[in-house]
Amino acid sequence: MAKKSEDRVFTLEFFRRQGALGGKLGGMKASENMTQEQRRARALKAVAARKSNPVLTEEEKARRAAAKRPVGRPRKVVAEAPAKMPRGRPKKAAE
Repeated sequence: MAKKSEDRVFTLEFFRRQGALGGKLGGMKASENMTQEQRRARALKAVAARKSNPVLTEEEKARRAAAKRPVGRPRKVVAEAPAKMPRGRPKKAAE
């Protein structure tokens, strides 16, 4: 019987290979259906992502800016004060 760690390594390697195979096929199929300009734009975006310096289109910049801005008037948050517990001895009721 194989150890758990050996099984995990085998399983991980299997799924890595399957993912790489699917990625290659999907990329080839996508590039067949794209124009030269679309392939170039996709390649530039991929390079920018790898370099952690994203090249954003004007639409993406506007979408990100809109997501940061709150829409409408912000709600006023009112927190209820917790009930105060009496300290010390309880006072005697006045007669």
